[in-house]
Amino acid sequence: LKGASTADAESFTAQGPMALVAVLENILDCPKPTIAKVEGHVAGGGNGLVAACDFAVASEDVHFAFSEVRVGVAPAVISVVCLDRMNRRDGIELLLLGERVPAARVAKSGLINKAVPADQVEATVAAYVDALAKGGPQALAATKNLLRRVPGMPRTEAFAWTAEVSAHMFNSDEAKAGMMAFLSKQPAPWVSD
Repeated sequence: LKGASTADAESFTAQGPMALVAVLENILDCPKPTIAKVEGHVAGGGNGLVAACDFAVASEDVHFAFSEVRVGVAPAVISVVCLDRMNRRDGIELLLLGERVPAARVAKSGLINKAVPADQVEATVAAYVDALAKGGPQALAATKNLLRRVPGMPRTEAFAWTAEVSAHMFNSDEAKAGMMAFLSKQPAPWVSD
C-alpha cells in the first residue's frame, strides 16, 4: 500500500479480489509444478501467490506479514490458499495478529517448504527443479490433480476415481516408456542429460 492513492484503493476494492482469484487459480491449475523463489519481503496478496505454488523457498532474511487486519480488512481471498498450507494454530496466529515474521517461522507453519540462507536460495530451487525433471510430465500433472482433488473427496468416491486415474496412467505411453527405461536401467525419455 506504500505510495498508493485513495483512487488506487477504490479501484482495488472494485476489481482486485476477483483479479487475484484469477491469478491464484491459474497458478493452482497449472499442470506443471510451480515453485515460488522468495527473495523479498511478502505481505498481503503476496502470501497467496506463495501459497498457490507447489513449492516455496525463501531466503532466511525475508519477512512475511498478513497485514490486512492492520489496515481494517480481512485476508479473505488469500485465506483459501494459505490456510490449506498452514497448520491451524499458526494460521490463526499469523492471520489475526498481522505481525511481520521471519521466513524460518513461516516455514514451520507450512506456508513455505524451506527458509535457507540467501546464498542458497538458487541452489535449493535448482534442486527442486532437478528432482521434478525426473518425473514424467503427464505423471506430474496427474499427481498435481490428485493432490488438489483427493483430500476433499469422500473415501469411496476417492478410491473409485483414483483407480480410474491409475488404470489410465499405467496404460499411457509415458508409463510404458518409463517402465521400459527402468527395466533397462536407462534414464526415462523425458530426463535430459
